[in-house]
Amino acid sequence: MPGHLWAASTIGGLATLVGIDPGALTTTVDRWNELCHAGRDLDFSRGENLYDRYYGDPRLETSPNLGTIERPPFYASRVVSGTIGSKGGPVTTTDGQVVDGDGRPCPRSCAAGNAAALWTADGYPAPGTTLGIGMTFAHRAALAACRSLE
Repeated sequence: MPGHLWAASTIGGLATLVGIDPGALTTTVDRWNELCHAGRDLDFSRGENLYDRYYGDPRLETSPNLGTIERPPFYASRVVSGTIGSKGGPVTTTDGQVVDGDGRPCPRSCAAGNAAALWTADGYPAPGTTLGIGMTFAHRAALAACRSLE
């Protein structure tokens, strides 16, 4: 087994291996399993939008994104944070002009690509998804900016 992967026959045992409080991890996993059996993530709404559901298990009709953690062995791996895109940023018109909180375009402003809000909201379907969108909306924003100079 790779050095970055740990396995144990119990959740508590896995927690001990990786240096996590066994009671806290067991409580967290128990809560997760409870939500999975209920068919809805009441804590964080995971799997509630169409984009999340698209990447779920189609065999699970009621909750394709929720799977229990019940059968050993249990595994853990170190996860290190990284950034591939912003998933946030200002909302824009189809011509890349930034809009205010009421949806009104802000004069002399534009945003595109990872500097603007992504059309999938807080989802990120796959690496590279923002490239075509960024180029298209940057092109539209540039054309709109040129038109505004005429």
